Amino acid sequence: MKVMRTRDIAIFFRRMPRWSVVVSALLLTAVLSLVDWFTGRDVSFLIFYLVPIGLASWFAGSRWGITIALLCGVVWYMEDILGRDTALSAYLIAWNVGTKGVFLVVISKLFSRLKSALDSEARMARTDPLTGVANRRVLFDVLDFEIKSMPRTGTPLSLAFIDLDNFKEVNDTIGHDAGDEVLRSVVRGINTGVRGMDLVARVGGDEFVVMLPDADAEAAAEVAGRIRATVMDELVRGQWPCDLSIGLVTCTAPPCDPDELLTRADRLMYQAKKGGKGRTVQESRVSGEKG
Repeated sequence: MKVMRTRDIAIFFRRMPRWSVVVSALLLTAVLSLVDWFTGRDVSFLIFYLVPIGLASWFAGSRWGITIALLCGVVWYMEDILGRDTALSAYLIAWNVGTKGVFLVVISKLFSRLKSALDSEARMARTDPLTGVANRRVLFDVLDFEIKSMPRTGTPLSLAFIDLDNFKEVNDTIGHDAGDEVLRSVVRGINTGVRGMDLVARVGGDEFVVMLPDADAEAAAEVAGRIRATVMDELVRGQWPCDLSIGLVTCTAPPCDPDELLTRADRLMYQAKKGGKGRTVQESRVSGEKG
């Protein structure tokens, strides 16, 4: 029998709708309250109440985490007060409920803050901090996956290597802040021109790659033309004196190596630059061909 690992459990709850996670946390709280009641006051169940709180905070959001924390605080206290032989004053009841509730709410907030910090770190590891698009590492991971899927799908794969013409002049004459704004403008244009399935990545200072899955030479040329139009709209609007050189390669049959495919697209981009800049050089080739 296969044993579920922590990662498998996390993926399971991440795929669940939020309401399902909340219901699971509520049911778990109810089960814990029953077990806590039957075991008596001498056995502390505090640490177990952290499980539904953490579940709700991590997978359903901070608000639900706080809600479950307050509920657990009330349940935890009710188990304690109902098991007492003597009655407590209203002030003591309010104090005990308040302190236990605040304690569990703080724990809930810590879970939420930790989740946010880990999500932020994961995003930073996989995205370009300036433009928000994927970084080189993500590009190679996804490109490798797409290439390995080609024998099964039988679909072509295209890659567009985009370089900004005259970008160095912007940095040298206007400043690096202006250069950063140019790059953000370019990304806005690229994102407008690509299809929903395409991946945009920044691989260098002013170099971007767009992976075009299931795109033959004709479809790739259409997307590249749309990218050029939308990016140039952004550059004209910002009055930036830049243009685009694009190398576009279509891989028509497996196997194909990610490094080789990216290198070929890069070479085509340099051919576009040598040919006068502001151009697109395209090539369709069978995977594994050299040169």
